[in-house]
Amino acid sequence: ALFAAGPALLAILLWSLVTPGIESSIIADRFSTELSGMGIPQVEAFIRDARAMAFGGVVGFADPAKEAAAAAYKSIHT
Repeated sequence: ALFAAGPALLAILLWSLVTPGIESSIIADRFSTELSGMGIPQVEAFIRDARAMAFGGVVGFADPAKEAAAAAYKSIHT
């Protein structure tokens, strides 16, 4: 049973580890002009806020760029 389920479980584990990085890269590429003047902490905060907005979380303030990034996150997951 382990030989049958092991590869599938390994694939699921790897996918769950890699997916957030891929999603963040997609969002950073789509919104590169908005993120161009920001430092690494600001970019990470922008992406974190956009992800939170996309999935019903609360953020400090929402601007049009974050709302567009949140919509992009939603489109990735549908």
